[in-house]
Amino acid sequence: MSLSATTYYFDSKQDMIRKAFQYLCDDLRTNIELLVERHGGPRRGQAKPVDEVAAAGQFLKSRLQADADENLTLIELMLAVARDEEARRLLSDDREAVRGFVVGLMERSHSSRPDEDADLLTALMTGLILESLARGRPADFEARAASLAERVMAWLVDGESNCQAQDGGRG
Repeated sequence: MSLSATTYYFDSKQDMIRKAFQYLCDDLRTNIELLVERHGGPRRGQAKPVDEVAAAGQFLKSRLQADADENLTLIELMLAVARDEEARRLLSDDREAVRGFVVGLMERSHSSRPDEDADLLTALMTGLILESLARGRPADFEARAASLAERVMAWLVDGESNCQAQDGGRG
């Protein structure tokens, strides 16, 4: 794109970064909405945890299967937007959309701490995406990363039940 085209369509470099980030966030939000439709399932506490665990793995796979340049661009834009006080709301909205999806999975999976569990699972997913970028996406990384997310989510749901049983339900 020529400089004249960028100055015609964008007020500044920050405006261009904001709009690019918004475009990627809109795409991510659409993917989340599709996953919610597919895995929205029953109300809180009525789903089979194994289905919600599979949904978490599917979400991570969808992010890891994105083109490496797309994931790298998203991370770079997230950092650029985080430095821009006016645009930080875009980043916050994007992270809340992802977190909301994961909180819903945790609620339907009988988690007694869906917010905390969602934060842990979201951090794991973000770290795995960064790891895939750093390691150049080794063979079978997507499947291994999805398996890790599924194992952690299963542990959060099952482990919590086991912990409550061991301590008499005191949590």
